[in-house]
Amino acid sequence: MSKTKKIAESFHNSLFGKGFFKTFKMPTKELAEMMAESFKDEVQFGTVTESYLHKYTTKQLVDMLNKNVADGGMKDEGKAEIVFNILNLLYQRHREYMAITESRFKISDWEELLIVVIGGDDRIMFKKLFDGKPSEESAYTIRYSELGFGQSAIQFLELCATKIKTGSFVSTNRKMKSRVDKALGEHFNMEENQSIICHQKKAHNYYPLFSIWHYDKNGNSRYGNMY
Repeated sequence: MSKTKKIAESFHNSLFGKGFFKTFKMPTKELAEMMAESFKDEVQFGTVTESYLHKYTTKQLVDMLNKNVADGGMKDEGKAEIVFNILNLLYQRHREYMAITESRFKISDWEELLIVVIGGDDRIMFKKLFDGKPSEESAYTIRYSELGFGQSAIQFLELCATKIKTGSFVSTNRKMKSRVDKALGEHFNMEENQSIICHQKKAHNYYPLFSIWHYDKNGNSRYGNMY
């Protein structure tokens, strides 16, 4: 096997072998053959020469990839360059995605988690607690939409923050409680342990096992204190 083909197969396996882009339809060996055929020993990874490709979503890029392959792929010099650039860009995005997700901390208990919500913001912040104090180095933010949260879920989280003063909070929306609980459980791989539990003595009362702070859009604390 040529050096180029080995590079191509390694590249393909790294990008697609983990199931990250499951819709791509070209077998590894076929892709390797085409890359070796088209680029010989001049294949160099690292530069996406077609800057316009950056504006497309990942799904759109995969669709373009399949279309170009179906229309002749890398047997055509012009399409070969497009295919190469799309593959390269997808690989870069994959590496960035893995770098972000692998940097997120893990918890073994909900008491290790601090959630920070800010009024009017479209992001939620997570921090890990050590001996009850948040680690700023562990902090990261994601969009509410990445958790599947809409405005109702955000308001529910803000309601959770009132536990600091009231100990528990009242809610008759059991579906929303379950939805928030499920999303957080999946995000932190804690599906077997509920993050928000029912009050044993008060009907429709709940309290979160995690810590949560709520700030208004000006950064003023509504519930919770900064250390």
